[in-house]
Amino acid sequence: MKAKVTEECIVCGLCVDICPDVFEMGDQYAQVKTDIVPSDSEKPAQQAADECPVSAIVIEPLKKFKENKMKNRKTQLTTIISLICLLLAVLVVAGGCKKSEKRTSTQASIQTEQTVCPITGKPINKDVYTEYEGKKVYFCCPACKSKFEKNPEKYVSKLPQFEQTSPDTAY
Repeated sequence: MKAKVTEECIVCGLCVDICPDVFEMGDQYAQVKTDIVPSDSEKPAQQAADECPVSAIVIEPLKKFKENKMKNRKTQLTTIISLICLLLAVLVVAGGCKKSEKRTSTQASIQTEQTVCPITGKPINKDVYTEYEGKKVYFCCPACKSKFEKNPEKYVSKLPQFEQTSPDTAY
């Protein structure tokens, strides 16, 4: 069997307490010590996954893991090809725009709208947010919101709504 700790981990340490042979604490979240779970640790590893308060542990049979790994590679390749096509389309459109114009304040504010979670980089859920320094900060899940609230200074630099731009540099 294969174990994986996702970015939803809130670093509670429960998995390490239940199955220290497989899990250990990392800087950002718990991590797996070995790629393959030893057969004598399969039950405790599954128990750790079942008892994880944010379901951040994924346990899967080796066959399924290998199938998912291949599927993920195909998905990554498709995503890369799509991004390249999008980039080429943007370059073609931008190539036709030769006149340099200043952006209006509306255009500048559009580019400072938050679209990804500052913790995971995943798309945000507009229903999961907190206010920090008078501005809304959105997250992909409640676990990320909790992580941010514990140490917001660590993540503020990743948020477009807190970037400082002067009117002279906004073109």
